[in-house]
Amino acid sequence: MTKKRKKFFKIDFRLLLFLLILIIGAQLVLTFYSQNAFHSFLISTQDWYQNFSVKRIANLTSTSLELLVETQISKKNLDPVQKNRIIKSFDIIFSQHIMEKNAEEICLFVYYQNKFVPVDDGHALFSIIADERPSVIDTVNYPEAQKLFYSIKDDLIQSEKMRVVVKDEKEFYVFAPFAPNGEFLGVLYMKVIPDFNPISNEFVGSYNNAAIIYVLLVSAGLILIYIVFSYTLNEKEKAQELAYREHEMLMKEKIEREKENTFTRRIYHAYHKAEKVIGFINMDLELLKSRNVDEIKERVRKYSNFIGRVIYDMKYYDPPIHSIINPIFQTDINEVCRFIIDNLFLRIYKSSKMFAFKTDFDENLPVINVNEYVIWEVVEPILQNSITHNSDRKIEISVSTKYDAVEKKIFIFIADNGKGILPELLEKSEEKIQKLFLENVSTKNLVDGQYGFGCYIAHTLAVKYCGWNMSVQNLLPEGCMFAIEISVN
Repeated sequence: MTKKRKKFFKIDFRLLLFLLILIIGAQLVLTFYSQNAFHSFLISTQDWYQNFSVKRIANLTSTSLELLVETQISKKNLDPVQKNRIIKSFDIIFSQHIMEKNAEEICLFVYYQNKFVPVDDGHALFSIIADERPSVIDTVNYPEAQKLFYSIKDDLIQSEKMRVVVKDEKEFYVFAPFAPNGEFLGVLYMKVIPDFNPISNEFVGSYNNAAIIYVLLVSAGLILIYIVFSYTLNEKEKAQELAYREHEMLMKEKIEREKENTFTRRIYHAYHKAEKVIGFINMDLELLKSRNVDEIKERVRKYSNFIGRVIYDMKYYDPPIHSIINPIFQTDINEVCRFIIDNLFLRIYKSSKMFAFKTDFDENLPVINVNEYVIWEVVEPILQNSITHNSDRKIEISVSTKYDAVEKKIFIFIADNGKGILPELLEKSEEKIQKLFLENVSTKNLVDGQYGFGCYIAHTLAVKYCGWNMSVQNLLPEGCMFAIEISVN
């Protein structure tokens, strides 16, 4: 099949969906109408059957019993042959449900020993009516019939009219008064379940024929619509294909720009940190004397290692875990925090007049197997955030550590008395991360510079790679506090 031939068989999905909904809706309406019509028909049939057939059968049966009692049992001095003939007649009447296709149960509720008992045996009935003492009568039979009988007994006795109880629209329970010689002696009970299957089958067959004709007509209409619309969709498909290609190109360009922007931010972040530290290295080289060689050497070593770590993180978007957590690392968090405060922030002369540090280190902190420069990358952006975010006022930054020996956890608290953080940045995103720590969120206007990346890197290193917990909250009456929770294995 050629490409042109294939296009001919394409059809718009929305049109197909509309037609499908239209067909289903029409079919539902037709089905609903047919069900209602069928239900009404069955109800009418049941009413007719109840008033015509069921009552007629019950009338004939009760009349037969009454005539038998009036004409035979009223005679005096019946011989055994006559008794057996009457009993046999009773049994024939009680067993007519075997011959009647729809009659399921039949019995006679007779008043005996101050109560009505169900009797379906000719000998027992004869004994009761003829005032002979019958053998034991089983009153356990017909529990459902007894329940219905006692619910309408008073009405039957007063009215002496036939009652028909319909259950589940298919079971007929008939109660006909039994009153030979005009004396109310009991009630004839019959359970009749008519067979409406022939009528139902005929009705369903008619509905199926109508449904087939309907489906054929709808199918013919669909084929006609399909042929007409197949031609009109070719140009639309071409336009859609062109639009998809343009959209794909735009998405690729957007992704490339986002990658470039992300890489640019990482480069700027690394450059900003390295530039500041390189300035400190130059200052140390100018201060180098024979008496302070070891001190400056150690400081320059830490500076240069930190620069190397920053460049390493810039090169590798997802650094290997062994370069972050490793048993060879024996890092003292207190020492790292002191070095950052003393040799990074307090060396800036102009800014040192705008902020001050207050420290409270727990000397019982154990060492941890984490690269000290990773901790540097976590703590330094948070301190820088407090300073940058409150550049218009003098603030005090508090850095404290605490060790919980019972829970085996280290806590780092970094707080300031500045303006605090906007409440919307403290809310959590769909990923359950506070918005301050997202990549494209900043506590300052980006017009002032490339901000908003330090907190993201700090949170990523602490939570994603080190497995720590990190959160931020505003303090009363002012300021905010960052909390880092470290589990010590």
